[in-house]
Amino acid sequence: GAHAASGIQTALIHRLRTGEGQVVDTALMDGMLSLMIHEMQAAQFPVDRRRPVYGPVAAADGFIIAAPITHGNFQALARATGNPGWLTDPRFAKPQERAHHWGELMELLEQWSSRRPAAECEKLIDAAGCPCSRYQTIGEAMQDPQLKHRGSLAEVVDAAGPFLVANTPYQLSVTPTAARNWVADLGQHNHQVLRTVLGMSPAEIAALEAAGVLAGAAEPVHG
Repeated sequence: GAHAASGIQTALIHRLRTGEGQVVDTALMDGMLSLMIHEMQAAQFPVDRRRPVYGPVAAADGFIIAAPITHGNFQALARATGNPGWLTDPRFAKPQERAHHWGELMELLEQWSSRRPAAECEKLIDAAGCPCSRYQTIGEAMQDPQLKHRGSLAEVVDAAGPFLVANTPYQLSVTPTAARNWVADLGQHNHQVLRTVLGMSPAEIAALEAAGVLAGAAEPVHG
């Protein structure tokens, strides 16, 4: 969907500049391949050394993910975890060797992190200069203060009560993009749609209701 939207926008700009319209064609396979650039290169030019894979590392009460992408990040990780010996360890001192022994590095990190709460690990590693984050449940993520600050969630009310939904992932400086704060009841607009869109008469609508065709509470039929 995101690629289709991008293609549509590109085609619209082309039309504005040239007056020519065109077909926008996208496929799931194309979209997936565009996300796997490294894997496509590795398939054509195999290498002996493995690529670092950033994944979950156990903490005392959950999991974290640490991403020492650069050598500076790695130095920060070593400092934050109290392991200066990593900096001179021949398995980790150079980026290529570190990638080859990545699993061993993550095991050593887990020995440190598994004795501490995930929030503490995140704070220490991130503050030192290495990207790090806790794994959160959806419920925990929804309580993130940053979401409230950005207005990322909207409260919606229906017959069952209030609940939260995600707003669009983008925000515009002028045009509102937030979800509306209510949801129609089942069948609430039956009469309006049938009258205005299909041009049905009150008698025809009543016949559909009598036959059990329409779901939801019946609306009053006027005139």
